[in-house]
Amino acid sequence: MKRGLVVTGWMTQKIRWTAWTGVVLCLALLLTSWHDADAKTRKSRSKSKSRVKKASLATSGPSAISAVAVDVQTGEILYGKNQGRIQPIASITKLMSALVFLDTHPDLNRTIQISAEGLMLPGRKRFRVGERIVAHDLLCAALIASDNVATKMLALSTGSERGFVEKMNLKARALGLSETHFADPTGLNPDNVSTAMDCVRLVSIASRDDRISQIMRMQDYAFRSDRALHRIHTTNRLLKTNPDIVGAKTGFIRQSGYCLTTFVRGENQREVAAAVLGARSNSKRFSEMQQLLNKVLGK
Repeated sequence: MKRGLVVTGWMTQKIRWTAWTGVVLCLALLLTSWHDADAKTRKSRSKSKSRVKKASLATSGPSAISAVAVDVQTGEILYGKNQGRIQPIASITKLMSALVFLDTHPDLNRTIQISAEGLMLPGRKRFRVGERIVAHDLLCAALIASDNVATKMLALSTGSERGFVEKMNLKARALGLSETHFADPTGLNPDNVSTAMDCVRLVSIASRDDRISQIMRMQDYAFRSDRALHRIHTTNRLLKTNPDIVGAKTGFIRQSGYCLTTFVRGENQREVAAAVLGARSNSKRFSEMQQLLNKVLGK
C-alpha cells in the first residue's frame, strides 16, 4: 500500500513538472510572437510615415509645369514632377553662356565696346552704341540683372554669335545635358529648351565655378562705363531671404512661363539643386521654389 502511494506521488509530481514546462514554453512562444508582431508594426509605421511624407510632398508640390529637387551628392531625386519634359527655359540659358564665355579664358578687366549688333534685341536697353564696359561688369549684368545686351556682347567678344551658340551646344553634350538645346545666348529665343532635370545639373555645375557663384549671390551691383554709372539689381527675390543659396538663375519669356533654378548648401553641407519651370507668375516661382526647398531639406 505504501509503495503504491509512493508511485502515485511520483507520477503526480512528474505530471506537474510537465504541465509547468508546457506553460513556460507557451509563454515563450507568446512573447516571441508579440516581439515579432511589434517589430512588424514599427516597420509598418515607419514605411507608412515615409509614404505619408512623400504623398504630402506630391500633393502639395509646385503647380508649375515641371519641377525637380535633387540631392547633389547622392543623385537621389527628392521630388519630381514632369522633370523630363522638354520646354523653353528663357534666361536660364545665361548659365551656359557664362560657362562658355569663361571657357575662352577672357581677360575680365578688358573693356568691350557695345556694338549696333549687340543692341539688335527686343525690349528696353540700359547700354548705348559705342559705350565701353569692362568684361567683368558685363558678366555681372548678365547674371544679376539678366541683361540681354550684356550677354550678347560677351558672346560677340569671342567671335560670331553663331559660333558661340555652337560651343554652347557642344558643352551641353559634353556635360551630359542630353535634352538641352540652345539657339541664342540670351534665352529670348523659345528654341532654347531643356528639362528641369538638365537645369539642376546646369546650375550645379555653374555654382561650382567661384567666378559665377559669387556673382549669382549678389543682390545689387554698381559699375561705371566710360559714359555712365549703372546700378543693377538681382532678378532673384530669394536672395533676400535664403542665405543657403550658392547659385541661381531666373528666366521668363511668354513661351516658357516663369522659371527658376537654384543650388543651395544647407546644414551639414548638404547640397540640393532644384528647378521650377513654367510657374504661373513671378511670385509663384519664388514661393514654390522656397516651399520645395523647405520640404526636401526638412525645414
